[in-house]
Amino acid sequence: MPSHLELLPIDILSYIVFLCVEATPFEPLKTILQLLLTSRTINEALSSCPHLYACIFRERFDCAAVLRRSTGHLVPASWLALELRRRSIALLRARLARDATEQELCDDLTTLYLMCLENDGLNQIHIQGASVPSFVHRLVVQRLRQNVGDFSWPLETPAVALAAAIMALTWTRDDINKLTCEEREELLTLLRPFTMPMHEKSLSYACIKGSGGTQLSARKDLIQGDTDSGASIRHEIVSRCRGFSLSHPNLRSSAIFLTFVLKETLSIRAPHHLLPTRAAAEAVQRSGPTMEDYTAFARMKTPLVADAINIDIADDIPRKNGAHRVKDKRASRSLRHDADFFSIARNCNCCSELHSSLPSSPAYVPGTLSGLWEGSMMVSPLSSSSSAPRERTFASVPDFLSRQPWQCRFREFLPLPLKAMNEAGDPQATYWGGGVQELEVDRNLLTDLESPVKSHYVPDVRDVTKKLHEGGMRDARVKEAHEIVILGETPPEFDAAWGGFYYRGTARTADGLITLKRQPKDSGDERSGTWTFSGRIMSGQTFVGTWHSGCDTDEPCKVEGIFSLSKPGK
Repeated sequence: MPSHLELLPIDILSYIVFLCVEATPFEPLKTILQLLLTSRTINEALSSCPHLYACIFRERFDCAAVLRRSTGHLVPASWLALELRRRSIALLRARLARDATEQELCDDLTTLYLMCLENDGLNQIHIQGASVPSFVHRLVVQRLRQNVGDFSWPLETPAVALAAAIMALTWTRDDINKLTCEEREELLTLLRPFTMPMHEKSLSYACIKGSGGTQLSARKDLIQGDTDSGASIRHEIVSRCRGFSLSHPNLRSSAIFLTFVLKETLSIRAPHHLLPTRAAAEAVQRSGPTMEDYTAFARMKTPLVADAINIDIADDIPRKNGAHRVKDKRASRSLRHDADFFSIARNCNCCSELHSSLPSSPAYVPGTLSGLWEGSMMVSPLSSSSSAPRERTFASVPDFLSRQPWQCRFREFLPLPLKAMNEAGDPQATYWGGGVQELEVDRNLLTDLESPVKSHYVPDVRDVTKKLHEGGMRDARVKEAHEIVILGETPPEFDAAWGGFYYRGTARTADGLITLKRQPKDSGDERSGTWTFSGRIMSGQTFVGTWHSGCDTDEPCKVEGIFSLSKPGK
């Protein structure tokens, strides 16, 4: 005789299931699992209800970013049901730290990484509840240890790249402070080879040393370069139903970010002979940093995305009868991650029901770099011209030599359309009027991108046909720009303490690569020379990358290192 549940109409049964899940939106789906095991009739009934699981997905996870990337803001219920299953499996494996195949691990990490990029608050609670930060930390350490044991040098793999990117998005200051001295130093040591300029040479040598041509061939499929050209060998790790083909995140950027975050836990020691304030130094006509400058330097911290989200969640989630809800007013937080998403996403020709087309959405949003940025740079003990990797082992790579402050105020300019550029085909030859030495620019060929454009310009993944953004043709040109011209200089108060510099360069909207040239304001300061900085912006708030002295690529690099910048108060 059938039970009362089996006799219920499917719409009533679905509503009962939804109410059970709604009461505990951040708990595992135990109620549904128990009902599915009740009888074959109920199992078949609930298994054929994609709309039920789509409603559960909307109740449990953030959907704003998913809708922004869909055609007409519509997502099929079948896709949401499949995504609910995918996320439930990934969170369960992370919570229990279960063993999985390499492909399953990559699928889970991809799902967790996309949850971080689509995080408006709800996803964060699931990520914390499943102890994802601890899971990816253990995974990175375990995988890099294993690679070191096999090849004497850590190798970059999609799993490690994804796990490191998730660490950068989910770690809080409390998580970092809980690390012991040994754990912190071990992680820094394991990440250090990925931040060093000799990274690519060492990886190639490690592969050849490992198992000959087969291993080297496999290795080439996994490397994602961080070169000036921005080219990378893509590794497709996402199922087709997602609608996109994704490459794994840039491991070097994540490694540099984590290195600075971990280094900032160490106190900065100022020389005892320094004068206390800038006023005292000016009174005796002494240049250079003061104790006041070192105190300001010590306060500079790389902002962590998870810290800001946790503060918002604490303010926005009232606890009523054990149920937690996040207010909809926070639904725009994930916008900061759209550029990160489109830097690794490409259109997948299949599954057109979710994404009919992926327009050329920017990996760099014009206006992001405008304003004051501050941070620090570290000097590498090695350079790309250092001894061959076979003469070094992973354990012999020394730590960075020093950490120095960096502050700069940037302005962005929109160059003329490509058809108005010079016939030589070199856009830079058009708007760099005075040449490299003077860093002069023909500003008649540039349009200043100030705050009005920034406030009106919102990254949009849909084609704009008739209605343009506010601001008319200028904003239309911003959306179509391939390069943004960047000019900058250190503030006067920074010049007196640490030295003054001018900056000029470009930001590519296609892949987000930012390249800057630096020269000293004082023409007599020949020891500084021209330095080149190259990097990308992470989460719309942290600019990380590498730098080297010397302007020409053929010139042997005298000094190299890494840097991290962020906007004050972020």
